[in-house]
Amino acid sequence: MARICPPEKATQFFGFYGLSGTVTVFLGPLMVVSTTDWLQSQQLGFASLIVLMLVGTVILFKVKQEQSMIAPSQCPIVPCSGSCPGVICKKILLTIEKIDHSIYGLS
Repeated sequence: MARICPPEKATQFFGFYGLSGTVTVFLGPLMVVSTTDWLQSQQLGFASLIVLMLVGTVILFKVKQEQSMIAPSQCPIVPCSGSCPGVICKKILLTIEKIDHSIYGLS
């Protein structure tokens, strides 16, 4: 999500992501209980969750996978010579990779 959202709207995107997680925490069990009570079948009650998965899949296919780009002068921490891929500069990615290799012993 950090790569596809515009940097100036990152807080809004992550807030909406958190809210959607909170909503699904109660919506799923509510659907199961309501459907089970209405149809008198636990199997059909749990099958009602397929509706949530289908709605999520439809929404997911509508998401544009273009990465947001920021100007080199706005690159965080390390200035770039060129364009920054996504929100993080290549130099920062290389630094993080080196830290991961030293901490986790990756080769």
